[in-house]
Amino acid sequence: MFFPLATRAQAVTLKNCGYSFENIEKLTGIKKKQLQYIISEAKKRGYNPEVSPTLKDKYFHDGRPDRPTKLSKEQIEALIAVSKPFEGVPRKTNAVLAQEFGVSARTIHPLATGSEDQSEEEGDVDMTTTSSTADQTTFGDSLLDQLQAAVTGEEYATPNYPPATFNYTPLSQQ
Repeated sequence: MFFPLATRAQAVTLKNCGYSFENIEKLTGIKKKQLQYIISEAKKRGYNPEVSPTLKDKYFHDGRPDRPTKLSKEQIEALIAVSKPFEGVPRKTNAVLAQEFGVSARTIHPLATGSEDQSEEEGDVDMTTTSSTADQTTFGDSLLDQLQAAVTGEEYATPNYPPATFNYTPLSQQ
């Protein structure tokens, strides 16, 4: 799975600060083997936490930014729409979607699973609070809540975040 540069940098920083692989996976979603690979690649590109803990963009690989995409924006939107499961109907497999769109399953995977379509709120982890804070909803907490609901037989209700309405009053009118 591909993670944004900020998430990879965050995971490397957490590891450098002494966090366990298990805790880093809970916070960022990056598994141990992938984090080990990210760290080793960063070191090959000059990262040395003993000399300087400063992280630079050049330490992290961002795929092939100049490579053209295989699908147009319209095709990607159609793929995302088709790949969402409907209630009671299983989602199409990546192989079926790949055949329908004329590309490989590896091209379909990041688009159909939504890893590249995450908003900042869904993909980023707020490191200023702990996961035990009552009003903090992170991916890990949400997943744990879903698992707990499944075990107890309760229905899981998705938190209403962010709020649907905002009360905005400009400072000049107060």
